[in-house]
Amino acid sequence: MSPGPGPHPLDPDENAPEEGEVGEDEEGDFDYSQLDPLDFGLAPRARPLTRGDFEPPPPPSLDADAHKGEAGRLLCLCGSADMPGAASLVAKSALRMGAGLVTVGYLDVALRDAVAAQCVEATFLDLTDLEAPGDLAQILSGRADHAVVLGPGLGQSPAAVSLVRDYFACEARPTVLDADGLNIISEHLDWLADYGAPLIITPHAGEARRLLGRPVANDPTERSASARELAASVGAICCLKGAWTVISDSANTNVNLTGNPGLATAGSGDVLSGVIGALLAASVVRGGAFFPPFEAARCGVFIHGIAGDMASHELGELGVIASDLLDALPIATSLVEGRYEQDDQDDGGSAQA
Repeated sequence: MSPGPGPHPLDPDENAPEEGEVGEDEEGDFDYSQLDPLDFGLAPRARPLTRGDFEPPPPPSLDADAHKGEAGRLLCLCGSADMPGAASLVAKSALRMGAGLVTVGYLDVALRDAVAAQCVEATFLDLTDLEAPGDLAQILSGRADHAVVLGPGLGQSPAAVSLVRDYFACEARPTVLDADGLNIISEHLDWLADYGAPLIITPHAGEARRLLGRPVANDPTERSASARELAASVGAICCLKGAWTVISDSANTNVNLTGNPGLATAGSGDVLSGVIGALLAASVVRGGAFFPPFEAARCGVFIHGIAGDMASHELGELGVIASDLLDALPIATSLVEGRYEQDDQDDGGSAQA
């Protein structure tokens, strides 16, 4: 079975089988119980697959009197003078995903100016005067960010390498690590030793190869095994991107079925990082047992895929660019919220490999 479109709430009837085959159950939802876990690289289990194995819970709602701090404060250590778009996409996607306050840290004023022109809602943190290894820790110690996105568009200059090194020497914070952050860390995995806060990594196949020191075969079983290995070796939740993105914390493994080839475009991963960053912040502020970091990662991948499906439906797969996903994110989130009642989460557990 090759990766391809799967059942999701945007259009449950799409590609529906004939009556009597795998398809809708008596309530009109896709009948996940007829799916074979082996087709998704997951280990056999005693119970059938359920909707909960593939569809995560929605983001936790805000109280009626919530303020922006309770919506989540996200720090983005992303972008560079040569790649300002990455920081803009991370910031804008995080805001569209519900983050109450998004701050972009910058090593170059050119990045600040570029992002300010694209994302008027963002605030900024001046990091241009970093010199000694302890300077970043001193700056961050006075901040109350709930989560951090580190890496997209950062580049691999000496200043970027120093920023990543110094960040992981600071007090641990819930973090999404992606792109150049992963490429830098792949040569310094010891910087992550005993990291004391939730860490989510979002590698594509090339970044996973650098982290593992070997290629990752494009096979569901191998991809699931690689995601589990990465999660265990790095001490993180791993979202191994690609067709049927695999989410694993080494103990639990899920496969995402939303999305399409239209997401294979520059900046799509930056949008995903911002989405997961906002949801990780929400997990810290108000997630509780219902929405821990693992579910935040699952939910981010799931909603990002639905936004991609919506954009491709409107524009065609070849015409989608990353910024097209931004306006679709709130609608995709509403679709997920509409399919779940947060007080009734008894329709299954995680798909574990």
